[in-house]
Amino acid sequence: MRVIHQQMKTQLLPWFAILVVLVSTWWLRILYIEPQELAIICESGVTDFACMMRKSLTSVFYDNAVGFTVFGLGLATLILRSKLTAFIAALLGMAGMVIHGGLHTGIEFNTVGFVISFLFLIRGQARFFYDCF
Repeated sequence: MRVIHQQMKTQLLPWFAILVVLVSTWWLRILYIEPQELAIICESGVTDFACMMRKSLTSVFYDNAVGFTVFGLGLATLILRSKLTAFIAALLGMAGMVIHGGLHTGIEFNTVGFVISFLFLIRGQARFFYDCF
């Protein structure tokens, strides 16, 4: 029973990490991307820390480079059957959906890669709990 309890703790770590990424990226979005006053100040040429954070966050996620990376990792997860690539894709995908989500219409590569990796992780969890009980 102790072994199962220890394994259950390690099985929860990816979900906790995804939750931490969700909360932290939501905080970054609310603090640096959403405020219109900050956008106006940054457009006037001010180069303080908040403007640099805003510019770096929007430039990294705007070109959808992270989305293509997450999609590629999602496909690699399907091919390699690797929990590590699924975990990395889920973390990057969560960050991309929170920071960049809603800016473009249509199905984004980021969302598709996140869903692939998320379902892969859930499938591994279901198999573990089925084997335990």
